Amino acid sequence: MGDADNSTLSVDVPDWMSEALKALARRRGITLPEMIRRLMLAHVEEHAPESVPRNADVSDAASPIVRMANAILVEAIRKHVTEIRLVPEASSLSVVHQARDSYEQVMTIPKHIQGLLFARYREMADAPKATNVPTRQEGTIPIVHEGKQHEVLASFEPKNGGEEVVTLRIVSLIGLR
Repeated sequence: MGDADNSTLSVDVPDWMSEALKALARRRGITLPEMIRRLMLAHVEEHAPESVPRNADVSDAASPIVRMANAILVEAIRKHVTEIRLVPEASSLSVVHQARDSYEQVMTIPKHIQGLLFARYREMADAPKATNVPTRQEGTIPIVHEGKQHEVLASFEPKNGGEEVVTLRIVSLIGLR
């Protein structure tokens, strides 16, 4: 293996294992790197702390992931933040707020939660993940908080190494009566 900053991992496996992984990826209609990412994510989730269940349902209102996703949005609205960026780091996920022209890292989330949290925001924004070509996807999340209507413009942008940066722009609309 190379430097710690290197986003590529090279592992020697027997030919039969390589062919088996390629065949499984083809049957599932995904690329080999995506197949390996899913296997690694499953391994990380299997060994994750119990605070986030391995089989968390991103649409279940009682789910810790749903509560976390909602809390991140509500806290940003409460603080009059205009943009939230969820930035993957080597071993964690940074939550960065932008208010006016300043940026502030407000939270660090364990890396194993990243996939579930991103899936929750994708579901809320009705923005399914692109399967073949990694392209930027967008969606809208409507929110009512303290009688005010807000719209969160969600952007899911793939980066090198298979990671993804999620940007959530908050737009306040008309107050409700």
